[in-house]
Amino acid sequence: MKKQKVLLLALAALTALPASMPLISQSALAVEQAGQTLQQEKLALGATLNSQQAQQTIQLLGASSVTAENTIYVDGVMIDRYLNIGSDASTDVYSSVYIKPQAAGTGIKVQIVTPENITDVSATTYQNAAITAGAQNTLLKIGSFLPVTGEGALTGLYALLESQGVVVKQHDMQTAQNEISVVSNVKTETGLTDSQVNVIIAEIKKEVASQVQNNGQANSTEIVNTVINNVINNTEVNGDGNVVDNSVATDVTISDETKQELEQYANDFAQTDAAANKDTVGQLDASIEDKKWGDILAQLQPSMTIDQIKEVETPDFSDTEKYHEILPALYNRFKEAVEQGIRVDDIYAHTFVLEAIQPDLTVETKAELDNLRELLYQYTATFEGDLKEAAENEGFEFQPIKDQWMAKLQEVENLESSDVALAEIIQLVANATGFAPQVYTYTDIEQDDKVISLSVAEDSPTKMSTLARFEYDLETGVISEVDPVSMEAVPLSQDTYDFNAVYGVNVENNYLANEVPVDYMIPGYTPVESTEEETTLEEMVEEPVGSVETQTPEEEPAEDVLEEEAPSEKNMDETVPAEETEDVDLS
Repeated sequence: MKKQKVLLLALAALTALPASMPLISQSALAVEQAGQTLQQEKLALGATLNSQQAQQTIQLLGASSVTAENTIYVDGVMIDRYLNIGSDASTDVYSSVYIKPQAAGTGIKVQIVTPENITDVSATTYQNAAITAGAQNTLLKIGSFLPVTGEGALTGLYALLESQGVVVKQHDMQTAQNEISVVSNVKTETGLTDSQVNVIIAEIKKEVASQVQNNGQANSTEIVNTVINNVINNTEVNGDGNVVDNSVATDVTISDETKQELEQYANDFAQTDAAANKDTVGQLDASIEDKKWGDILAQLQPSMTIDQIKEVETPDFSDTEKYHEILPALYNRFKEAVEQGIRVDDIYAHTFVLEAIQPDLTVETKAELDNLRELLYQYTATFEGDLKEAAENEGFEFQPIKDQWMAKLQEVENLESSDVALAEIIQLVANATGFAPQVYTYTDIEQDDKVISLSVAEDSPTKMSTLARFEYDLETGVISEVDPVSMEAVPLSQDTYDFNAVYGVNVENNYLANEVPVDYMIPGYTPVESTEEETTLEEMVEEPVGSVETQTPEEEPAEDVLEEEAPSEKNMDETVPAEETEDVDLS
């Protein structure tokens, strides 16, 4: 029998409902159970995975520590039980989810470790669905070794929540499932991004929850119209989960039919346990997917002079519950750099390292890091004319600063999706040294048995200057720095960049590490000596070698993978760090 394809279902035809929908009765126990914090690491694997594929998926998710007792397998029957979308035993399921408890106040954090292979369900949708189902303070890692829609992982999430004692009602799961269709329909009609639409959904849910808890019912028509009007009337959706006025008109049209669809969704959410739970608004605020820095950078244009930048006042960071104590130190160091006219690559890089080793930063802190990055960009862009002239005088084609920065961000994203292990090694080096790959170039990547060596360089308009060379031992996880004179590898004394030495603030390393297989080999490496030229990170991204097994539509499936698997789920001239140099060249 031909395998059944699992597709996202459109919402059924809507019927007119009253503007105010009373909250259905719920026991205090049910609300309390729905808000439980998860206590154990658990894993849900797609049942169609063979043994080799399952192990590969476990490595992708960094879930090797999960015991067999805490692992479940998701098949089509289970998908239909939770999502009611017509799947059955013949349905192939590959996407998988790993859940890990987090500290109180963390919210729901989502990492899609194979974003190129989860085609329909976004990180924010997983996040919103988990909150709707009653989850709190949990890390979700989603992955699949080939392209799928991602509904198997969504089902696995629900099943794992239930296995932890979280009560998930059928109505609540259906409401969470309907979010997928609502988000898709609003995106299609308005042209807004997935992140923007999911923020709209989150804003609606926050208002619904607030009204339900205060009044016992929610006026869905009023809520939807208010949120939509804030989007249309000279406002934009911000990454911190708030709709704020920025006096820039947006060309957004939302039909009455789509408004009705949103109202229906608001009514449905009003009847969930999450809406009645007093912690839901806080979870939404803590969890809302931040607007990516790359999206912000893409919209920026050089617009500030040095004098204007000097006039910018440091924000008030006195509220330590909202703002990390390193923020004023970062701003002070930036202002010192501006006064001295020196480059700020190091500060820019440290913002990324900070985010990596402090995954639980507040929404407010993340927003302020992006504000600082905007100033770092505006400052760097003031040197663009001089840099361009220098490059052209040397016969080089100059790329605008924004293009250079965007290219580095994309390079990191590409590596994370094509070679998870190498991306992890580079991130571990960055965490220990401050050389974030979003800013510095990782090049001359070589391997000798279980030791991978790489250089960190910075770019200028006319050359790439090597700053340091490091080694990573696959067996021990030890990172060493290679002495440029003796060429001896000396283990680093710590695995965390010393923020205190530079900024006077201690920063704890809470990095959520992925597992690096001890038998990992870099692209192009064989255990025998090779005469191939050294490769750069960019070249590796362009020609990835399958540490992540994927399948393109043109390829024939492997023998042990069943038919129709993909669609069945819907220069050593500088040896000191950049911050210690006096080079005023900016790039």
